[in-house]
Amino acid sequence: MNRLLNTLNITRLNNNIKTRFSNMRKERYFDGLLDLLPGEGNRTCISIIVPLHKQLPERNKNKLAIKNAVNKATDILKNNFAHKDIDGLISKLDKLQASETFTAAAEGVGLYVNEDLSKAVYFPFKVKGKVIVDESFEVRDLIFVNNRMLSYYVLALSNNKTRFFKSRHLGIEEVENDTFPLTYEEQFQYPARQKPKISGSYGSEESTIQEERQRAFYRHLDKQLTPYFKDKPMPVILLGVADQQVIFKKNSRFHDKIAISINGNFDHLSSPEILKKIWPELTKLLEKKEDEVVDKLERLTAASKVIAGVKEVWDETSDMAGKTLVVEKDFRQAGYLDQKTGTLSLTHQKGEDWQKMQDLVDDIIELTIGRHGKVIFVENGKLKNFGKIALIKP
Repeated sequence: MNRLLNTLNITRLNNNIKTRFSNMRKERYFDGLLDLLPGEGNRTCISIIVPLHKQLPERNKNKLAIKNAVNKATDILKNNFAHKDIDGLISKLDKLQASETFTAAAEGVGLYVNEDLSKAVYFPFKVKGKVIVDESFEVRDLIFVNNRMLSYYVLALSNNKTRFFKSRHLGIEEVENDTFPLTYEEQFQYPARQKPKISGSYGSEESTIQEERQRAFYRHLDKQLTPYFKDKPMPVILLGVADQQVIFKKNSRFHDKIAISINGNFDHLSSPEILKKIWPELTKLLEKKEDEVVDKLERLTAASKVIAGVKEVWDETSDMAGKTLVVEKDFRQAGYLDQKTGTLSLTHQKGEDWQKMQDLVDDIIELTIGRHGKVIFVENGKLKNFGKIALIKP
């Protein structure tokens, strides 16, 4: 799809390409963000993606970087869309940047505006700056962040109070209700009046009794967790000192749900502080998921269920139902399409029948989603054996 990225005009797709898009519906992306495709209302969609600094003093430059990107988008609108009602779009951009705040995990932010919505999306990975005005949103980074939106629980064990969190977008939120935080109640504590009469054996007996009371507490905790796992089973990130984790793992029916264990006391940390502590381990978990996708591609290649290479995948886009597209995050590829024959060339072609396609990969992504396929992004370099893009047949 030809995108306006510091250029003067938006070029309409030729009739051949319009036909390929004709059966595509409006698709909902990240948390209600609409990708409005060519020919569906002739809408103006603004996508602004800005890398963020996480550390001071560079972090002070974030506001200015966003302001400069918004000004750039405003100039494009004024210079190329003066025939449209752009005042509302510019007002939305101004309000969105003025209200912008940043999360601890954000490496970038995306601002998305059209006639129907105004939304900011955080990216937990490094992004390239973009200012794009087109008839649909730039969705590549959105799909990638959606791939990286792990769903998980966080359970912070403690003899004081056990806290429970659920993942939400790029952060976590603490569950606070009649059950959680769950205190180590009176019946689980060691009552002084039950100290053994023989002082010499007190230490070991107290340790045994205390361990049994912890086991009873964790069985009680299991009962409180059961409704959550029944409603939505998800992996668990377990926090707590080592001896508490050992007892929990031995006694909990959910021990097999533990994906990550982190040792320490987290009693007094806020949700953002806990997220900062667990983020490096979450990143490793995400990398593991990507490696599993690549391993699957290698296995299915032997069974002739994988199509690799941008030209080969393009030839399959007439029927993407049920297929899974795997592509490197920043892979882009221009090409030339013969409007009469539909022949695709990756090298420069002259003649009035040849139309330049600015980014074949972006077209393939939208075709896949529009025809109810699945798109998985992986980090750059992981698909070097597949020409940076591959399609898994159902």
